[in-house]
Amino acid sequence: MSVLIYMSGSGAEEELRSLHDWLLNEPDVRRYSRLSLRTAEVKPGEMGGALEAVQVMFEDSATLMNLLLAFAAWRGTRGRRRNEATIAVFERDGIKVTIENASPEAIEAAAKALRAEES
Repeated sequence: MSVLIYMSGSGAEEELRSLHDWLLNEPDVRRYSRLSLRTAEVKPGEMGGALEAVQVMFEDSATLMNLLLAFAAWRGTRGRRRNEATIAVFERDGIKVTIENASPEAIEAAAKALRAEES
């Protein structure tokens, strides 16, 4: 399985790097998945692509849940400030789920939607 985590708006690159670093330090995510930063495609004449997403590759839905819980913990560290960059879009096999907060209900709904193909 592969999940892409996108953010947009001012500060998105910084927030994606912060999330990537956080996930690398989460033992259950680090142990059972491969993480990478994904850049946007470079168009002719451009110097380099901007950071676009965090990519997480793993084998099972238990790791998906660990990823979502780690995201919720990271999101909780962002304080009460709510800006566009802390709203994340998780994408798996064409299914996109927007997570605006780290509530248990939001995480459960995201897990259910992202596991839809497994049912």
